[in-house]
Amino acid sequence: MRATRWLFIALILAACGGAPVAASPTPQAAMDGFKAAGLPVGTPRPVTRDEMGLAPYMHQDGMLAEVTGGTCTAARPCRLRVLAFKDEADLKRVEGFYVEAGRQSAAFGSHVHRRGLLLMQVSSDLDPPTADRFKAALDGLK
Repeated sequence: MRATRWLFIALILAACGGAPVAASPTPQAAMDGFKAAGLPVGTPRPVTRDEMGLAPYMHQDGMLAEVTGGTCTAARPCRLRVLAFKDEADLKRVEGFYVEAGRQSAAFGSHVHRRGLLLMQVSSDLDPPTADRFKAALDGLK
């Protein structure tokens, strides 16, 4: 009887897509985490459709802030986007856009990192050590 019950539960979970995806932090929580880590991030604001440029606008929530480091200066800052998606397919499509754009032209290069259904994107003009600190801060969020 117990084995039948567990089999039934397993079948229901499989039909519903398996185990739930671990909860991702919100874009605002990520921005707050970057600031708490002492990273050079400006005041975040919601991402508008126009600020996505040519990238697909498929996220549910997103924040944008200016950052400095490398060739990103106060006079010419880089834009950091943190986007939350409803599902893996939408995230992969946007992530793929940024990766492929960088392959096509260095002018469109990005540091891209994901955590759960959260995607972080910043210009490759940001120096790699600083980009790695942003990635580590995102991975360290609860």
